[in-house]
Amino acid sequence: MAKGVRLRSLSLRGSWVQIPSPAPYHRYKLHTLLVIQIIQGSPLDIHHYDKRLEQALVKLKAERSVLEENKKTILSYIKYRQAQGLSIPRQVCYIFTLRKLSTLLPNRLENANKDDLVSVISQIEREDTSFEMKRTEKECIKCFYRWLKRGEEGEEYPLEI
Repeated sequence: MAKGVRLRSLSLRGSWVQIPSPAPYHRYKLHTLLVIQIIQGSPLDIHHYDKRLEQALVKLKAERSVLEENKKTILSYIKYRQAQGLSIPRQVCYIFTLRKLSTLLPNRLENANKDDLVSVISQIEREDTSFEMKRTEKECIKCFYRWLKRGEEGEEYPLEI
């Protein structure tokens, strides 16, 4: 039965039909283990977001085009958002976007004015990325500057945004 079974079909031509053999036991065992992990609620991270977060932090610290003050500001914002319970994939997205913002701005993040932010947003809009990616990056920038200029999540956005 390792090769399967051949049966005669009911067609008029009298052809034979090959029925494949069942999958090996180890596939069933692996599938069963995955189902048990999902049911028990254990984290099944197929995208390796913990590793991505570590890599994003290492890249941020190693980036030479980002000012040291900007690195400290970005890291303190990420710690603030971690305390709020922001998911790890979203933290990776924020680090990526804020590192990009810091490289596009000519000076420190705190000193950015409305013209600087308009030029950065227009540059993001010109990029060949999806609408959703552009929307996400703009959302990250808005939340960051609300935190940077006002300090609290529930308050209105600053005038620069």
